[in-house]
Amino acid sequence: MKNKSTLYLLFTANSISGFAQGISMLAIPWYFLNEFTINGVKSPDTFMYIYFAVTLVGMFWGLYSGILVDKYNRKSVMLGITFSGGVLLTTIAIIGFAVGHVPSVLVALVFASTFFYFTIHYPNLYAFAQEITEKKDYGKVTSYLEIQGQATSALAGAVAILLFVGSPDKNIDLFGFNFQLPFTIKKWELHEIFLLDGITYFVAMLLFTFIKYTAISERTKESGSIKERLITGVNFLRQKPVLFIFGNVSYSIFVIVLVAHFLLLPSFIGDFLQKGPSVYGASELFFSGGAVLTGIFIVWIFRKMNAISAIILMMFLTCGVMVLNTYNHNIWIYYLIICILGITNAGTRVMRVTYLFNHIPNNVIGRVSSVFQVINVLIRLSFVTLFVLPFFSDGAKVANTFMVFGIFCFLSALVLMRYYKKLIEA
Repeated sequence: MKNKSTLYLLFTANSISGFAQGISMLAIPWYFLNEFTINGVKSPDTFMYIYFAVTLVGMFWGLYSGILVDKYNRKSVMLGITFSGGVLLTTIAIIGFAVGHVPSVLVALVFASTFFYFTIHYPNLYAFAQEITEKKDYGKVTSYLEIQGQATSALAGAVAILLFVGSPDKNIDLFGFNFQLPFTIKKWELHEIFLLDGITYFVAMLLFTFIKYTAISERTKESGSIKERLITGVNFLRQKPVLFIFGNVSYSIFVIVLVAHFLLLPSFIGDFLQKGPSVYGASELFFSGGAVLTGIFIVWIFRKMNAISAIILMMFLTCGVMVLNTYNHNIWIYYLIICILGITNAGTRVMRVTYLFNHIPNNVIGRVSSVFQVINVLIRLSFVTLFVLPFFSDGAKVANTFMVFGIFCFLSALVLMRYYKKLIEA
């Protein structure tokens, strides 16, 4: 494999920054849904409005970020976003230390900035990986990316359990069991978590500076306005309508994961399962654990099945566990459901990205991905708007959202079945 050392360095830098980001992005929703108050009264709906606003603005940022990914050196983009992220997070952390807490508006700013960071980071990461990878190694590299990302998330989930709850009496509740620790753990405040996050950005930036590589995919330099360059990506998909359908429909499980992870699970765990932050952190651990197993064994599991068939199968499986989660109160079945969701999400992502790598040239993949991302955002906004209704948002009724997810995934699988033959022949 060419550029092996470059890929390993890329994975390492991504893991370091992703670890603290994972803790921050677990801490913020839990803070708004369980600790944030207005005039002494909890206001869990506040985070839903924040998520809606950030997602809406992210739609336009997603379009522009795709242009940046295709226009500039991908290593330079990595350096730019890690530096800006490090400066912002450490500044907010310093403010938190100075006043004793992080003001709510700055907590929302951290969430928004990290969300926007993800919007450009992952398309750039995948485009960079495609640029320095031989075609025969696409499947292997996308599996490595999934293993690295999810292993980092699993570690973040485990650490988050300890940081959210703390253990002043040397006892910690983990997965429903009480463990005796040889030491006490102080519960971390948000500004302490944000400082850790900011430092990891700078460490990742330092590692990115050492990256040296030889491009394998050729990139042609384009001129023209932002609008003209964006139209290039749109026109590419207009000429390949089946690829347009696949790129959007195969995003379905990822849509579910994003909305559930940031918006629904804190309420579902607190109001429906009647559990605390240790279960919330453990959810990330089980989800990522399933994803890591998928990344390791996916080639073997689906060795006799093409990518489209595998994605359809995982969509039907996701549909089943979403419907089950609507009615389930057992914590261990919930963990199993979350683990299966991690498996299907990771498996679909590996298959999806590998398929897109084989069908989209590297010089336009950023802009093509941004088109998919905009439609992804519109679907998420539709879900957020729907879930504001009392039928979904009043206490334990949050469980009803998972039935909607199940129906959505089932319909998505039917669409892929409808275009199965054309996708195989593309």
